[in-house]
Amino acid sequence: IWTTTLAWVIALFNFIHVGFECGMGGWLTTYADRLQGGPVVNLLSPTFLYFFFFVAGRGAAPVFFRFMTQDQVLLMDLGIMLAGMLILLSAGDLVWLGVGASAAGFGTSSVFPTNLARFTRIFGPTASRRATTLFICGTIGSAGVTWIIGFLSVRMFSLRSGMSSLLACVVVLLILQIL
Repeated sequence: IWTTTLAWVIALFNFIHVGFECGMGGWLTTYADRLQGGPVVNLLSPTFLYFFFFVAGRGAAPVFFRFMTQDQVLLMDLGIMLAGMLILLSAGDLVWLGVGASAAGFGTSSVFPTNLARFTRIFGPTASRRATTLFICGTIGSAGVTWIIGFLSVRMFSLRSGMSSLLACVVVLLILQIL
């Protein structure tokens, strides 16, 4: 499996996507706090909405698979993530930040399991026993993207600039999916 280019492209996709998930989960609360000017402690905080729609999207995914292929679902998910990030980054208040976080959470919800299913579909039923590299790439991606957000935030004196790296992640994922 790991002598093929396609396996490494799927691993790169996993690296970036798991990085996106962890970056959002790790930095969204701080981003919301800075936007509001203090701690966000209400029940419908953007972080809660992100994770709520992340879980709800996992539950809704089987409905989409009745009518769409894996590739179509991935493109739809990535489009929803892109819209969510654009809303999130342009948000001027917590309401719009919550809308963007909700869309990003719903969009990202089924990307990981669908990518893993694609890996198994392409490389056969025994591929899951040789997927260690895929999971290692995801783990490194989670640390890497989360670090990049902090690094860019410090260098550019703006958490919004750091969070923009998540938008870049979605754009790269779209390009990889299209290719």
